[in-house]
Amino acid sequence: MATEKPREIALRVLHRAFQSDEILDRIMGDALADPNLKPRDRGLTQELVFGVIRSRRLIDSLLGGMVKKRPSAQIQTALQLGLYQLLFLTRIPDYAVLDEMVGIVKRMSGQPQARFVNAILRRIVRERDAILSQVAAMKETQPDIAYSCPGWLFRRWQARLGPEEIKALLEWQNRTPEVFVRVNRLKMSGEAFAAQAEGEGLQVSPKSLAWESTASVFQIENPAGMTQKDLFLSGALYVQDPSTLLSVDWLDPQAGERILDLCAAPGGKTTYIAEKMGDKGEIVACDTVTARLALVEENCLRLGIQSVTCRLVGARPLPENFDNAFDRVLADVPCSNTGVLRRRVDLRWRLKSSEIRQLTQRQLALLRRAASAVKSGGTLVYSTCSLEPEENSAIVSEFLDEDARFHLVSERQLTPYQDSCDGAYVALLKRKD
Repeated sequence: MATEKPREIALRVLHRAFQSDEILDRIMGDALADPNLKPRDRGLTQELVFGVIRSRRLIDSLLGGMVKKRPSAQIQTALQLGLYQLLFLTRIPDYAVLDEMVGIVKRMSGQPQARFVNAILRRIVRERDAILSQVAAMKETQPDIAYSCPGWLFRRWQARLGPEEIKALLEWQNRTPEVFVRVNRLKMSGEAFAAQAEGEGLQVSPKSLAWESTASVFQIENPAGMTQKDLFLSGALYVQDPSTLLSVDWLDPQAGERILDLCAAPGGKTTYIAEKMGDKGEIVACDTVTARLALVEENCLRLGIQSVTCRLVGARPLPENFDNAFDRVLADVPCSNTGVLRRRVDLRWRLKSSEIRQLTQRQLALLRRAASAVKSGGTLVYSTCSLEPEENSAIVSEFLDEDARFHLVSERQLTPYQDSCDGAYVALLKRKD
């Protein structure tokens, strides 16, 4: 069986994603499983799929002005994919897009539908300058549509942010995310990493952070195939956005201490804790799902970390032997992920407003559980990758009102347009007695 071309794979992935509730990562994993798929074709497939999903609201709005009667789901998806390429991927020649998209539709749905798609795509080419001018105007008059932001989320942000802040946030959420790695200094220094990366053909540049951090972070300019490099396989690096480091820096774990990472999977913060401790001490990494906990074990094995013990916990209170048992506890809780929408491109369409209220109840319960494990005089860090105050400062405030043993030392909200990283919230609490 011949290997499919990127546009064929992208069309199949998009149709499946739009017609089901499946997680995009799972669909993409299935679609890119062919070992004969070239890295360049793999990259183009991802760019096409992510671009269409990220811009879906804008694309549908533009198509709505061209197509009087909405076509079948498959043809609509073909038009979405064609429009995205013709308007936003200018490095691909128009004739290549037209020929291949029309050919795919002809094989899939027959000649009449192919003629229909051909007519719409040719119209887009003819009117491209006017359409792009329309999009530019919409960024000022209808930014939620122009930046493909769900209406409810845009209104939520609009209620507390000014116009320029909203625009900066929406622009950030629509950028293709960079790939950052944290150097595992249990294996090598940042300088040694940079030298070996050059030898392995990786283009890297150090990342300076808006806050002080002991981590060595680099941006990878050409990440394709990185997981097959010796640096990755030997455990010298961990792919991680800089925003996720702040909570561990504030936790400030010390060698020989006993640390609890309450919501540990997939293990980025857990392994950074181990690195900061020199892998000396005891780190208990917890999660409620066996498969997710297995990811922590896998990452610890690859990074050569031995101080971590994985523990499966349920929804009930923590085991009794966890009470007042840890010097420091990190509660990086499940959240709405509104600070990382550019990395989880389908989430903006999956997330519902009602889920935030449901999440806050769970977050407060997890913070209470985490607090029960902190020793007298110990440290508790609460963190999310959310931009929503209800999930962040409001949770901490409510917790402090009910538990007088703790006081707030500091808190910080990382915002993409100010800190040049994904959104995150961190609160540092201390137990008094």
